[in-house]
Amino acid sequence: MITELPESEGAIVGFKVSGKIDVAEEQKWLERMDAIIAEHPKIRVLCVLESDAQWGVKAGLEDLKWISRHVDNFEKIAVVSDSMVWEWLIKVDSVLARPFGIQEKFFEMKQLNAAWEWLDKD
Repeated sequence: MITELPESEGAIVGFKVSGKIDVAEEQKWLERMDAIIAEHPKIRVLCVLESDAQWGVKAGLEDLKWISRHVDNFEKIAVVSDSMVWEWLIKVDSVLARPFGIQEKFFEMKQLNAAWEWLDKD
């Protein structure tokens, strides 16, 4: 399930991801993101990944296609999780995101407030 967090405001939006995400759930999330981008062409995203968060192959491919079309819309991405796998993936991905002008950073769950603060700073 993908749930928008109540702290979301304007161009700063947060989501919590739990369980397995299928294509229908992914499509709803992408439609919401499109609506946010329509209002705010540059966005900052916080993504809380619960320990059971996972994507089906089709949903993952939809996500990658969408991101490739919207890479210019992202300023900052904060990923919050207690998974060392996600920490490692974000370290690698942040290097790939940098040439596109995207700042990406990993936070542990206990650092959730710090992640929101980082997104809000210029």
